[in-house]
Amino acid sequence: MLDPTSGYSFSEAFATAWRTLKSRWGVLVVGGLLLMLIYGVIGAPQWILQDAARASGDHPIAAVLNLAGSCFNLVANILVGGPMFAGAILLGAEAVAGRGEVGDLFAAFRRYWQVVLANLLVAAIGIGVSIAVVVPSLVVGLIVGASAHAASGANGSEETAVIAGVIAGGAVMLVLSVVATALVLLRVFLTPAIIADPRLGIPTAMDALRLNWQQTRGLGWSLTGLLVCVGLVAAGSLLLLCVGYILLGVPLLIAALGAVYAMLFRRVAPSMPAEETWSA
Repeated sequence: MLDPTSGYSFSEAFATAWRTLKSRWGVLVVGGLLLMLIYGVIGAPQWILQDAARASGDHPIAAVLNLAGSCFNLVANILVGGPMFAGAILLGAEAVAGRGEVGDLFAAFRRYWQVVLANLLVAAIGIGVSIAVVVPSLVVGLIVGASAHAASGANGSEETAVIAGVIAGGAVMLVLSVVATALVLLRVFLTPAIIADPRLGIPTAMDALRLNWQQTRGLGWSLTGLLVCVGLVAAGSLLLLCVGYILLGVPLLIAALGAVYAMLFRRVAPSMPAEETWSA
């Protein structure tokens, strides 16, 4: 069985990502550019349909165009975007090992349907988490808004009550979103890369999901902190006329994802016993 703390730490992951960025910078930049280009291509139809919807004004066709754009984007991300993201993680992992070629970006297409299934599993978990976050937030917002309106009396401002409800509901949603990200989402998001990785040889998407959950036990908050830090660097690189995002932000993000993946799944050969549990 893999050790859930097999070499991973926040500081080592960040340091490894930075070293990898410097040593394999060219490959990471080209891979990042290609990744952004592909995401731009699969996202273009939604933008076109949304522009057409705005141009339609209040015509009923506008709603149809918006719905069609959203549906296309969802399907495109599952069928293409998801495998590309998994490939970016594997590219980063190969770069960490001192290898890594741009072709690794397409590694997930070798086990395409298993990767798509893994993306569907992760998406289903994400939808469940979203419901678990949104519903309590709405309930709290409605209760606070109603209480504020009742406390202000008949002459009270409805606008104040609405603002109070929005603030309360928003605060609850923010807290629950952070907790859900750390405790659930960041413990499953590597699943597509795991099933695509030929070095691991995981047979099914469910096995990959189980391994992802097992290996990230107790690491959710550390992973959250790492990705927040890397995300802030990537966001800050946008200030350099977007050039920094291409030359620093995206390559560093790929390297960080690869470092996390390599530390969790590449240092010890996996073993998936039948009695493996889903304990937190």
